[in-house]
Amino acid sequence: MNRRSAAGLKPKDQKGTLLRLISYLNESKLLLFFVILASIASTLAGLYGAYSISPLITIIEKGLKGVTTSEQMYGDLIAKLTFLAGVYVIQIGTALYSGRMMVKISQRTVRKLRENMFDTMLKMKVNYHDQNTHGDLMSRFTN
Repeated sequence: MNRRSAAGLKPKDQKGTLLRLISYLNESKLLLFFVILASIASTLAGLYGAYSISPLITIIEKGLKGVTTSEQMYGDLIAKLTFLAGVYVIQIGTALYSGRMMVKISQRTVRKLRENMFDTMLKMKVNYHDQNTHGDLMSRFTN
């Protein structure tokens, strides 16, 4: 079968194929759970960071109108900005952790998938290898 005709083919049992592909993630369930938690934490930190801009503007506005003293305004601003910086550091850290762990999970999954494919290729009959070119077989591994 050439490459062009294989590109449009769908599996006969889509649900079974999807479940079999998901089974390769069984080894990384705990890591995947922590990735989801980190992604949620990163999203919440980003939302809080966007939300906390309004109180900062209110503090500045009160200071400019003379409702609060400039020392109190600067003290409040420094406290809020320090906390906000911490929130953004948490957001960046959890996003970085999430991305790095997803790379690790995907590389582990692809390695396991390719090892299984290689084991299957070794168990195939010799005439299969005679009927298909080396490039076609290698293309199956890389794609």
